[in-house]
Amino acid sequence: MSSLWVVLLVTVSLSLHVSSDFVELHNTKRSNTGASNMNKVRLSPELQMIAQAHAERCENKTNPNLSTLSKTFKDVGENIHFTTIENYNMIKDQGVVNAWSKVFSYHYSSNTCIDVGYCEKFKQVVRAETEFIGCGQAMCGSNVFTVCNYAPRGNPNERPYLRGGICNNCTAGYSCDTDGLCFVPC
Repeated sequence: MSSLWVVLLVTVSLSLHVSSDFVELHNTKRSNTGASNMNKVRLSPELQMIAQAHAERCENKTNPNLSTLSKTFKDVGENIHFTTIENYNMIKDQGVVNAWSKVFSYHYSSNTCIDVGYCEKFKQVVRAETEFIGCGQAMCGSNVFTVCNYAPRGNPNERPYLRGGICNNCTAGYSCDTDGLCFVPC
């Protein structure tokens, strides 16, 4: 019985560590856009549980039931990344978020990307109205499957943020943090 608790505690500890790392990595990417309305993302335990459950299925595809699984959010977005353990050991979590956010391929003026396959992934990472994320990872044989869920998802056909002075277009009642992200003050 005690070994079961150790396994459960390690799993919970790793899940919390993974999600806090992903929140920080996303906020770093978001603060580098020069957006005037970029919200700071924070952890949603519900989105994290949904992401972890999907990662543990080890299916290298998006979750078709994603928006129906959340009791809190009606519109949920998702990014997935499937890679070998060897590759993951070289890139870690930062490499996963970097793969999703290839800024060099996005053209703000036309709202298009050179690499169409990564366009929606990039736009999801830096979608200004998104405020909550939850991420999960699982070992799938000799691969690592990473899933991040985002709420609200927003409209994938629109520009993901507004250009302009940092925090000039934060939602009413929000403040600006030292990284230039809009947040709800406590």
